Amino acid sequence: MLLNVIGFIDETRQAIAQPSEPKEIKKTFYNGWKHIHAIKFQDIVTHDRITSSILGPYFGAKYDQYVNSVSKTEERLEKYLKSASISEASYALYGVPAYMEAACNKSMFKVRVAAEWEFGEIQKYFKFCKYKYAMKI
Repeated sequence: MLLNVIGFIDETRQAIAQPSEPKEIKKTFYNGWKHIHAIKFQDIVTHDRITSSILGPYFGAKYDQYVNSVSKTEERLEKYLKSASISEASYALYGVPAYMEAACNKSMFKVRVAAEWEFGEIQKYFKFCKYKYAMKI
């Protein structure tokens, strides 16, 4: 593993009950790929399995790259890492290929599963998250 890796970035979809709102609202939460209504969350997990950032909810119909740009992840990291006196070129995040650098991310695929484990931990301790009919907007 590279020494400049500060964490792993990932997103998850949380299934929700179909909104009873007008059709336009339903469309913003409908994820056509998974065929569910959902909200999305983005997290960054450090190599020692500490969740350093969790953001959301975002609309389920949006792509990972959209969520990344709206959350301003890169700007936030630059701000906090500069204050920690870490130079600009000395850090990296790994994630799914949607986060731009697909070639590097592919080589770290098995290691970045730590970010997915964090979402699993949340569902382990908060069982109601698995029951989509209890998850309403």
